[in-house]
Amino acid sequence: MLKNKVVDIYTYSKTEKVKESALSELFDKYEELAGDNLLLLYFADKVSFIRLSALSDTIQTDTLLEGRIFNGNAELHFWKIENNLYKYRFRCESKASKTDNVFVYDDTHGLWDFDREKNALVDRNKGIYIPFPLDTKSGSMKLTVRNYLTPDEFGRLYFYDARFVNIKNDKNEVVYE
Repeated sequence: MLKNKVVDIYTYSKTEKVKESALSELFDKYEELAGDNLLLLYFADKVSFIRLSALSDTIQTDTLLEGRIFNGNAELHFWKIENNLYKYRFRCESKASKTDNVFVYDDTHGLWDFDREKNALVDRNKGIYIPFPLDTKSGSMKLTVRNYLTPDEFGRLYFYDARFVNIKNDKNEVVYE
């Protein structure tokens, strides 16, 4: 359901060449993402869901396609546009230096089943296991995605952007924000 409010958001986009540790340095650039946040990395051959503190000094960028580091207030989303060239977007709802008025709509998406024994998200039909960086007793996990909608010149709302906000367990309790 569309929230009946408008929020001020800050967006910054830039294209940069990725060197051995450029992505790691980018993670440290925004104070809103300070701390042990979650990092979701999409590679051509796998998906990794890790805590930022568990990240090694460099990321293997040869097969890295996309990534997101997020918390309840901000997200840094980056994606490959060509060899060793990535574009990124930083979104934060509390930064006020540059604003766009948009409507927000929070949507919840299931993250497969949760295997407590392996501490992993699983799709048993496909035999896929993704190690999960949070300790939980839950049987399933849900990802909250905040969708941003903005009006066009005629007042019609259209999709503007989206970011990850939090993860909830099967009791709808926030286990990460």
